[in-house]
Amino acid sequence: MDIRPLFPQLIFSATIPVPNGLVEYCDELKKGKTENRTSGGGWETPNNLQENKKFVDKYLKVHFLVPLQRELSTVKFPSWNLDALWISGLNRGGYHVDHIHPCADFAFTWYINAYENAEGGCISFRNPMEYESSKMLHYLDPEIKNALGLCHNFQIKPKSGLFLMFPASLYHMVLPSGSDNRLAMSGNITIG
Repeated sequence: MDIRPLFPQLIFSATIPVPNGLVEYCDELKKGKTENRTSGGGWETPNNLQENKKFVDKYLKVHFLVPLQRELSTVKFPSWNLDALWISGLNRGGYHVDHIHPCADFAFTWYINAYENAEGGCISFRNPMEYESSKMLHYLDPEIKNALGLCHNFQIKPKSGLFLMFPASLYHMVLPSGSDNRLAMSGNITIG
């Protein structure tokens, strides 16, 4: 019997190298105004970092936006606007609660400092059809589930330079970090 997943969620990924000095610049940002919108055991800058001229000129334009646009052009991604941008840091045991990004089309995260050998700290995406498909996920042959990527949640281990972009309406969280100073830049974009 043929089984075909219908209406899959698109998660875009790429590697965007982290420029020298950005981790240290994040330490400066941490000393300024910080918030805790979704994090526990960490900090977040206000979500208007795209308006910080020093950050934009030194890091955002050349080291992030240019390589990102190059990557997105390979899949003919439509024109887009950067509506919100922030950096978050997590200490050992720090996490982000399950959340979405309202009023945006896509959300993204770019790992600035992530220790590949550290336990935890994965981003976990929740299956938007979790309730409707829970019985089927329980009974379906494991080989079929694995082949089709059917699961209750999907986790991706962070590594420095990894960029992920996903629908803003897709619930996601960050599991407790196994290392200190886990840094990520996240943001919201709208299409058009």
